[in-house]
Amino acid sequence: EVYEDMSKSRAMAGARALHLRQDFFSLPEAKQVLIHELAHIADLSGITSREYREASAFKDGNIPVFVDDPSVQFYQISWRDSYTRKANAREQDFVSGYAMSDPFEDFAESFVFYLEHGYAFRAYAEENAVLAKKYEYIKTHVFDGVEFATGQAPEDLLARQWDSTKFSAAG
Repeated sequence: EVYEDMSKSRAMAGARALHLRQDFFSLPEAKQVLIHELAHIADLSGITSREYREASAFKDGNIPVFVDDPSVQFYQISWRDSYTRKANAREQDFVSGYAMSDPFEDFAESFVFYLEHGYAFRAYAEENAVLAKKYEYIKTHVFDGVEFATGQAPEDLLARQWDSTKFSAAG
Protein backbone atom coordinates (compact mmCIF):
# COMPACT_ATOMS: atom_id res chain seq x y z
CA GLU A 1 0.00 0.00 0.00
CA VAL A 2 1.22 3.52 -0.80
CA TYR A 3 -0.32 6.37 1.18
CA GLU A 4 -0.15 10.16 1.38
CA ASP A 5 -0.92 10.67 5.09
CA MET A 6 2.03 12.72 6.37
CA SER A 7 1.15 11.90 9.99
CA LYS A 8 2.11 8.25 9.40
CA SER A 9 5.68 6.98 9.44
CA ARG A 10 7.38 6.93 6.06
CA ALA A 11 7.22 3.13 5.89
CA MET A 12 6.08 0.06 7.83
CA ALA A 13 6.19 -3.66 7.17
CA GLY A 14 5.25 -6.88 8.88
CA ALA A 15 5.13 -10.49 7.86
CA ARG A 16 2.59 -9.93 5.08
CA ALA A 17 2.30 -6.22 4.31
CA LEU A 18 4.40 -3.27 3.22
CA HIS A 19 3.17 0.32 3.57
CA LEU A 20 5.05 3.26 2.07
CA ARG A 21 4.43 6.98 2.25
CA GLN A 22 4.88 8.48 -1.22
CA ASP A 23 6.98 11.51 -0.24
CA PHE A 24 10.54 10.15 -0.35
CA PHE A 25 13.21 12.83 -0.58
CA SER A 26 15.60 10.98 -2.86
CA LEU A 27 15.77 7.80 -4.86
CA PRO A 28 18.78 6.43 -2.88
CA GLU A 29 16.93 6.97 0.41
CA ALA A 30 13.76 5.41 -1.00
CA LYS A 31 15.78 2.38 -2.10
CA GLN A 32 17.26 1.91 1.36
CA VAL A 33 13.89 2.39 3.09
CA LEU A 34 12.43 -0.27 0.79
CA ILE A 35 15.31 -2.62 1.64
CA HIS A 36 14.76 -1.94 5.36
CA GLU A 37 11.06 -2.77 5.09
CA LEU A 38 11.73 -5.85 2.96
CA ALA A 39 14.09 -6.96 5.73
CA HIS A 40 11.13 -6.98 8.12
CA ILE A 41 9.22 -9.18 5.70
CA ALA A 42 12.20 -11.53 5.30
CA ASP A 43 12.64 -11.66 9.06
CA LEU A 44 9.00 -12.22 9.97
CA SER A 45 7.86 -14.46 7.14
CA GLY A 46 10.95 -15.79 5.36
CA ILE A 47 13.34 -16.73 8.16
CA THR A 48 10.79 -18.41 10.37
CA SER A 49 9.99 -21.71 11.96
CA ARG A 50 6.94 -23.69 11.01
CA GLU A 51 7.57 -26.60 13.35
CA TYR A 52 7.90 -25.92 17.06
CA ARG A 53 5.18 -23.83 18.67
CA GLU A 54 6.70 -22.71 21.97
CA ALA A 55 6.72 -18.92 22.20
CA SER A 56 10.02 -17.14 22.79
CA ALA A 57 10.48 -13.89 24.72
CA PHE A 58 9.98 -12.02 21.43
CA LYS A 59 6.70 -10.82 19.92
CA ASP A 60 5.93 -8.78 16.83
CA GLY A 61 3.07 -6.82 18.35
CA ASN A 62 0.83 -9.59 19.68
CA ILE A 63 2.25 -12.26 17.37
CA PRO A 64 4.72 -14.57 19.11
CA VAL A 65 8.05 -15.49 17.62
CA PHE A 66 8.67 -19.16 18.36
CA VAL A 67 11.80 -20.45 20.10
CA ASP A 68 13.00 -22.41 17.07
CA ASP A 69 12.63 -19.45 14.72
CA PRO A 70 16.18 -18.75 13.47
CA SER A 71 15.68 -15.00 14.00
CA VAL A 72 15.61 -15.58 17.76
CA GLN A 73 19.35 -16.33 17.51
CA PHE A 74 19.88 -12.84 16.08
CA TYR A 75 17.60 -11.11 18.59
CA GLN A 76 19.31 -12.80 21.54
CA ILE A 77 22.67 -11.28 20.62
CA SER A 78 21.59 -7.94 22.15
CA TRP A 79 18.05 -8.41 23.49
CA ARG A 80 16.38 -10.16 26.43
CA ASP A 81 12.90 -9.72 24.94
CA SER A 82 11.04 -7.51 22.47
CA TYR A 83 11.47 -4.41 24.62
CA THR A 84 14.56 -4.95 26.76
CA ARG A 85 18.18 -4.82 25.65
CA LYS A 86 20.64 -6.98 27.51
CA ALA A 87 22.24 -5.20 30.46
CA ASN A 88 25.67 -5.23 28.79
CA ALA A 89 24.42 -3.93 25.40
CA ARG A 90 26.24 -0.76 24.39
CA GLU A 91 25.56 1.80 21.67
CA GLN A 92 28.59 0.47 19.75
CA ASP A 93 26.86 -2.94 19.50
CA PHE A 94 24.34 -1.56 16.98
CA VAL A 95 24.83 -0.38 13.39
CA SER A 96 22.63 2.67 14.00
CA GLY A 97 20.69 4.45 16.71
CA TYR A 98 17.42 3.13 15.28
CA ALA A 99 18.72 -0.43 15.61
CA MET A 100 18.62 0.13 19.37
CA SER A 101 14.81 0.56 19.25
CA ASP A 102 13.89 -3.13 19.38
CA PRO A 103 15.15 -6.48 18.05
CA PHE A 104 13.11 -6.19 14.84
CA GLU A 105 14.61 -2.80 13.97
CA ASP A 106 18.02 -4.15 14.95
CA PHE A 107 17.55 -6.94 12.40
CA ALA A 108 16.25 -4.63 9.64
CA GLU A 109 18.97 -2.01 10.17
CA SER A 110 21.64 -4.74 10.20
CA PHE A 111 20.15 -6.19 6.98
CA VAL A 112 20.34 -2.79 5.25
CA PHE A 113 23.83 -2.22 6.56
CA TYR A 114 25.01 -5.63 5.36
CA LEU A 115 23.59 -5.13 1.88
CA GLU A 116 24.25 -1.43 1.33
CA HIS A 117 27.23 -0.70 3.59
CA GLY A 118 29.31 -3.87 3.49
CA TYR A 119 32.66 -2.13 3.98
CA ALA A 120 31.46 -0.28 7.06
CA PHE A 121 29.73 -3.29 8.61
CA ARG A 122 32.87 -5.41 8.20
CA ALA A 123 34.99 -2.60 9.70
CA TYR A 124 32.62 -2.31 12.67
CA ALA A 125 32.62 -6.11 13.08
CA GLU A 126 36.42 -6.20 13.20
CA GLU A 127 36.33 -3.85 16.19
CA ASN A 128 33.25 -5.18 18.00
CA ALA A 129 32.48 -8.82 18.89
CA VAL A 130 28.72 -8.18 19.11
CA LEU A 131 28.59 -6.65 15.65
CA ALA A 132 30.74 -9.53 14.41
CA LYS A 133 28.02 -11.95 15.60
CA LYS A 134 25.30 -9.89 13.89
CA TYR A 135 27.34 -9.67 10.69
CA GLU A 136 27.93 -13.44 10.69
CA TYR A 137 24.23 -14.15 11.34
CA ILE A 138 23.10 -11.97 8.41
CA LYS A 139 25.84 -13.40 6.18
CA THR A 140 24.93 -17.01 7.01
CA HIS A 141 21.16 -17.01 7.54
CA VAL A 142 20.05 -14.32 5.11
CA PHE A 143 22.61 -14.07 2.30
CA ASP A 144 23.91 -17.65 2.26
CA GLY A 145 27.54 -16.57 2.62
CA VAL A 146 27.51 -13.85 -0.05
CA GLU A 147 29.26 -10.63 1.00
CA PHE A 148 28.91 -7.20 -0.61
CA ALA A 149 31.55 -4.62 -1.52
CA THR A 150 29.21 -1.69 -0.96
CA GLY A 151 29.14 1.70 0.70
CA GLN A 152 31.99 3.89 1.77
CA ALA A 153 35.46 2.58 2.45
CA PRO A 154 35.99 2.32 6.22
CA GLU A 155 38.51 5.18 6.25
CA ASP A 156 35.88 7.47 4.67
CA LEU A 157 33.10 6.45 7.03
CA LEU A 158 31.50 9.23 9.01
CA ALA A 159 30.02 8.82 12.48
CA ARG A 160 27.16 6.36 12.80
CA GLN A 161 23.74 7.65 11.88
CA TRP A 162 20.45 7.31 13.75
CA ASP A 163 18.93 5.60 10.70
CA SER A 164 20.92 3.46 8.25
CA THR A 165 18.77 4.69 5.36
CA LYS A 166 20.38 8.12 5.81
CA PHE A 167 23.90 6.87 5.02
CA SER A 168 25.21 7.50 1.56
CA ALA A 169 24.94 4.27 -0.43
CA ALA A 170 27.90 5.08 -2.69
CA GLY A 171 29.79 2.07 -3.91
